[in-house]
Amino acid sequence: MRLPQSELFFRSKALGIVVIEDYWLRGLSVGGEYRLGHQFAISADYVNYRTRREEEVYDNIEHPDWYNEYSQYDARNYWAFQLKWYPKFWFDFHGIQPYASLMYKVGGRKLYNQEKYPIKENDLIGISGDFYDAGFLFGVLTSGPIGGDIALGVRKRTETRWEERYHENTNATFEQINESKYGLVLRANFYVKIFGWKEK
Repeated sequence: MRLPQSELFFRSKALGIVVIEDYWLRGLSVGGEYRLGHQFAISADYVNYRTRREEEVYDNIEHPDWYNEYSQYDARNYWAFQLKWYPKFWFDFHGIQPYASLMYKVGGRKLYNQEKYPIKENDLIGISGDFYDAGFLFGVLTSGPIGGDIALGVRKRTETRWEERYHENTNATFEQINESKYGLVLRANFYVKIFGWKEK
């Protein structure tokens, strides 16, 4: 019995981006990928994705012209799985390997504010819920023991969440939301090969 060549890779990323002033994106992930025979692979990553919005509040009594900034956080923690297929081509992509992938995510979402974050009538002050995504991606990764992996595709998200809204003259209200929607998904990771088994 001949066993095909297989490889094991460690994957991770740590990225922070300023979209516009006072609005930040952060993505952290760690996981692995197992590739079989240079054509098929399965990967699993644990991901923390968070946005942060800052608002200026003039709350310094001694210095009325000074302000502090307080934040609203919208965080998602989830597992992301991909089943990949690396097709064989009759020409060389010069160190780049295209692939097609099925993707599945499952996790939760939480929105929360710092204590002095400014809120107005009917503003969201909390979200708690669960979601899962299913989608299809096209991607490329570099060849070699160290490199990068990036993919773009379409996913369907199914989400159940509780939304809490602020009201000035009454108690906060809660609403359960059940929704499904389509959207684009972008995945990026860096990897390093940690082990390989030669064909026997």
